[in-house]
Formats: sequence, C-alpha cells, structure tokens
Amino acid sequence: MPSSFQITCFSLVLTVASNWTYSHDGLRHQLKEISQEIEEATSINDNHHVVALKLDRAHLHFRNRNYLEAERELEPILNGDSKNLNALFLMAKIKFALGNLTSAKKFAHVFDRSSKKIASRVRAASLLASIYKSELDAKQAIKYSEFIIENKIKLLPEDVLHAAEVALSLDNKPKVRALAVISKGVSRIGKIHSLIKASIEIMVELSYYRQAITSVDFLIDESKGVYKAILMKKKISILDAQDNRKEAKIIAQKLMTFLDSLPEKKKSLSVVTDLRGVIWKRVSQK
Repeated sequence: MPSSFQITCFSLVLTVASNWTYSHDGLRHQLKEISQEIEEATSINDNHHVVALKLDRAHLHFRNRNYLEAERELEPILNGDSKNLNALFLMAKIKFALGNLTSAKKFAHVFDRSSKKIASRVRAASLLASIYKSELDAKQAIKYSEFIIENKIKLLPEDVLHAAEVALSLDNKPKVRALAVISKGVSRIGKIHSLIKASIEIMVELSYYRQAITSVDFLIDESKGVYKAILMKKKISILDAQDNRKEAKIIAQKLMTFLDSLPEKKKSLSVVTDLRGVIWKRVSQK
C-alpha cells in the first residue's frame, strides 16, 4: 500500500502534467486561430494584416520561450521589410535570449537608429544596456542606462538602482559615477527612500560623511517606529566612521529614549532588543 508521501508526490506530478498539458493545448489553440486568420487575410491579399498576424504569432512563440520558432517566423518579415520596428525589436530580444549577443546588438542598434519616438529609443536603450552588461562592457552599458534615466517618462527607482549597479562595475571612479547616477535619478523622481539609502552607503564608502549624515537625517525625519530606530543606529555608525564620538553618544542617548517610547509590542521584537543591547553599552560608557 503506497504511503501518504508517495500519494502526495504522485498527485503533484499529475497536477504539473495537467497544467503543462493545459498550457500546451492553449498555445496550440491560439496558434491554430492565428493561422486561420492568416489564411483568410492572405486570400483577400491583405498583406499588412498578414504581417501583423505573423508578428502576433512570433510574439506568442517568444512568450512561450519557443525562440527558434519565433525566429523562423520573423525572418521572412524582415527580409520583406528590414525596417519593421516591431520585428527588429523582437528579433533582438530573441537573439539575446538565445545567447547570440552580437546579433542581438545588431538588431537592437538598427531598431534604435530607426526609431523616432523617445519611448522606442528608451526600449532600445534598456535592451542594449542588458546586452552590454552581459558582455561585461560597463562603459557602453552605463551609456544606455543613463539614457534611460534622462529620457524614460515613467522612471522607476529600479531603473536608477540598475544604472548605479552598472556604474559600480566601471574601471574609472565607479563609486563617484554611481553616486552621480543616483543623484540624476533623485532629481527626476524625487527623494525615494531606496535611492537615498543606496546613496548613503556609497557616500560612506567615499568618506563623504557630511552628505551621508544629511541624507540619513532626511530619512529619519520621514520615518517612524522601528525603521526610524534602525536609521538612527545607521547615523551613529556614520558618526563613528567620521570619528565624531561626542555626537555619536548624543544620538545613542536619543535612540535609547526613542526605543523606550515604542509600544510594548514593538519593544519585544528581536531587532529592538538587539538595538537596545548595543546602544545600552554605548550610553553606559564613560
């Protein structure tokens, strides 16, 4: 008689197989529908619609990671119209997914040069930055990453942090460049906490202690509860690095008072208990 563990494993296998079959059948059904539409469009010589449908089929293959099928779908489209922007961009993504970085760059650059809309150029920059990063070419990767920061309409903190990560792999003054990249991002989308926190870490590594303290003070003023206490501890560590022991002790005393003011439920948290232990040792020292 099979054990409960064996039954559970068998059920899991059946579930996975069922989901795969459903997904595969769904894809096959979608492909069949598109193929029928292509036949209908071909019969009335609607070439524009035929190309659009074939692009839809290529996208469908790409989303399902059938990269070679997607590539075969696009080749005749680009042979007929080498400046088809949708086909160029998708082909660049396919080549990148297949690990053919040289071809991926080629198609991405053609797409970039052929695009007139800034949104399309930002898409090209995002792909090119990823390709060059894969090639460990930080100089080119940061060029396109900074283009995104300067031109993307709905810039996200992740875009800025990604560019800063690329900058940190540069050979020439990587930390200074990364800090400049974050500053550009902040000037565009404001003082987002994740960006300020990242800049503080770099400032400390560069021994820009005054700027780091100004930035951490901003975060402290904007924060509450346990997170505020953690930031105050961060300020103490920066003051220690600056060798400003007098001010560090003052902040430690303020932090101790702040920890005492927290609700009882938060006082019992391990992070608060650990903070209290560390800070108590500081304030107790003469």
